[in-house]
Amino acid sequence: MNAPRIVAGKYRLGELLGKGGTGEVYRALQIELDRDVALKLLVGGARDQDARARFLAEARVGAVIHHPGVAQVFDAGVAEDGTHYFAMELLEGETLAKRLDRAGPMEPLEAVGVVAGLCLALEAVHAKGFLHRDLKPSNIFLARRPDGGADPKLIDFGIAKRIAVTAETRRRVNTARGLGAPAATALDLIVGTPRYLSPEQILGDRLDARTDVYALAVTLYEMLAGTPPFVSEEFSELAGSIVMDPVPPLAERVPEREVPAALDRAILRALSRKPEGRPHSAGDFAAALWTSLAEARHSPSPLPALPLPSRRHRAVAMLVVASALAVLTLVTVLMVRSAPPRVALAGPSVSLAAAPAAPPPAPDPAPDEPASASTAPAPSARPDPKATALRPARRPDPLPPPASSAKPAAAAAARYRIDDLKTPY
Repeated sequence: MNAPRIVAGKYRLGELLGKGGTGEVYRALQIELDRDVALKLLVGGARDQDARARFLAEARVGAVIHHPGVAQVFDAGVAEDGTHYFAMELLEGETLAKRLDRAGPMEPLEAVGVVAGLCLALEAVHAKGFLHRDLKPSNIFLARRPDGGADPKLIDFGIAKRIAVTAETRRRVNTARGLGAPAATALDLIVGTPRYLSPEQILGDRLDARTDVYALAVTLYEMLAGTPPFVSEEFSELAGSIVMDPVPPLAERVPEREVPAALDRAILRALSRKPEGRPHSAGDFAAALWTSLAEARHSPSPLPALPLPSRRHRAVAMLVVASALAVLTLVTVLMVRSAPPRVALAGPSVSLAAAPAAPPPAPDPAPDEPASASTAPAPSARPDPKATALRPARRPDPLPPPASSAKPAAAAAARYRIDDLKTPY
């Protein structure tokens, strides 16, 4: 079906930007406002009531949720020929799928940064009662910023591919659920992309926010390993692996890449077959990812070999050490020279000055000689108050300055001013 050049009398179509399960996205000009927009058309399922409902739900998500991680929707409607459309902000950049095809797997910090941003957008989506149900690299857009960075955005809400389930798939799924012979169930049609389906999507169980968390964890796994956990051309085999097989750790899948063990555990938890084993929400998943990186950063690890300093750096280090020693010597000398005088208490036994360890006893007076005024009072007599008055002790002779202290001090000060201790050490 060839899309009309003018849609609803107000959008002039340009180049085709992308094509999904039942939708196509064009660069278009909004004629009345003279601005470029991305115009999405429902072309493959226009007669399918469920497809139309999901198309309208996607438009509502972008119109109701005002979050930088969700593409904003400006307008929606039905053209004269019955084509359903909605206009949203035009994003410059590339999808995550193209980024992985172009440059290969990401480093852990970069990958976690992208997924954590998407988790915040999913929190806002889930808070409004919406589920994405088809999270994958091609539905994640890396919008280019003016500074050269990229902001991750969720696109393609609700327009997921419908998969017809064969009898073989039903048999494998029913076997995993402990059921008997294959029977027609809700498995006859599955909405989603096979490699990113959660076990509950395959089993036809109730979906909630943890379903999107699972798909986002599969996407992060692919961002680090270059491939999803399970890959098969046969859907029945793929569905059986998702439902029954344990997820291989990243350390086993890509041993040559250094993925922190804590991050590997956080991803494996989000890939639990039962929703109860996963993080409760997208926000919890983001917190677990950042925590795993912080744990990996503070975990003990062997120190890398440090390069030996160059000859210039060794000379600078020696100059710094010599300068520090000279300055320390100068400070010590100045402190000794400027020490305050010591004060002693003239009394029977109290002194602030350094007293000898054992003062010599006073000589006994002669028997016939009367006691003089300088003789110590009797034990029962009260001491003279004037005898306990503070008296300045004799000031000790100043220490003679070192003969060569001026020259080393000047040299040390000169070296300190020249070097100023600004070295790599």
